[in-house]
Amino acid sequence: MSSNTEFSEIYKQKLRSFFKKLDKDDHGYVSYYDYVTKISERMRPLLPKKKAEEFEHLISEKWRRFLAPMAVDFGGDSKVPMANFCETDFTGPEAQANIADCAYAFFDGIDINNDGFITLDEFKVYFQGFGIDPKLAYNGFKVVDTNSDGKISRREFVNGCCDYFGLQEDTPIKNFWGPLID
Repeated sequence: MSSNTEFSEIYKQKLRSFFKKLDKDDHGYVSYYDYVTKISERMRPLLPKKKAEEFEHLISEKWRRFLAPMAVDFGGDSKVPMANFCETDFTGPEAQANIADCAYAFFDGIDINNDGFITLDEFKVYFQGFGIDPKLAYNGFKVVDTNSDGKISRREFVNGCCDYFGLQEDTPIKNFWGPLID
């Protein structure tokens, strides 16, 4: 997934921002514990029991398929350094297919009532699970809800995820996970 592609500044900032939102203790890497265990622990009280169990399974699978290939061994613990994540090209067809696959799974995990849409309240749960202030969810929700009907469809969510990681241009989708961090 790594490449010699020259990335735009906004693209690099989006990747750094997303990474920093996962790296809660600011140690420069994201481990399985950071990604799977901590997110699952935050989601567990926010979701019905069965949904929480499904979410933990899917996030573990997404770690193995999406993040683990970028990881390096730190004394027996697999961790993704910020540089590895931020130097990865997520714009190509294979990377975009992986992102879409992750997005479909996350959509199912946060569509709490299984109605095929994500409401603002469900989107706030998603933010909370990832350790992002749910007050920041509204702006992300607005940019993902492209038809402005007050709910996010599966297609809107997947497109939003793919665009966040796939577009080099400065577009409103940069706010998907809240404001960019430097």
